[in-house]
Amino acid sequence: MKQYKNFRSVITSQIWVQETTSRHNTLCSQPDCYSNCHVQCNLGFSLNAATFLQCAAMGGGTKCLQCNHSYDTHRHYNSLWKLKDHSQDKVDRDAEAKYKKAKREKNNHETTIVDLVEKSLDNMKEKLKVVKAANEKVKGSIGMPKVVEAANEKTKGNVYQKHIIED
Repeated sequence: MKQYKNFRSVITSQIWVQETTSRHNTLCSQPDCYSNCHVQCNLGFSLNAATFLQCAAMGGGTKCLQCNHSYDTHRHYNSLWKLKDHSQDKVDRDAEAKYKKAKREKNNHETTIVDLVEKSLDNMKEKLKVVKAANEKVKGSIGMPKVVEAANEKTKGNVYQKHIIED
């Protein structure tokens, strides 16, 4: 059970997120490129791809000097790409199921043990009553010292208790 107890874990990784800025910036929009190609771009905000041919990030050409992607994959955004730590809970479903099964089995075993102990205790109390009753009978009789043998019925007479009682 202990080996499956830690079925939950926290995985921390870094992910790219866009953080809002007060001014527009030229960012690459090529998939999986997180380049901040021209922070605080001096061109007027534009949605026209041809405008980026004039951006300082292109250096007068058609490819970006920062990311080497074409001018037409660039856009103005009021944000910048930043790497941020990202924590995520991961649950190993197989280990979780094994842990819960082992825990149930442990609880069932403990319940069975408690039941057996209680039955044994009840059995011993009954045997004690029989011995006390036999002792009272012997105490009540008059005469010479007597030897009393009380057979335990539940063990089929294999265990005897001998008491010598003097009147």
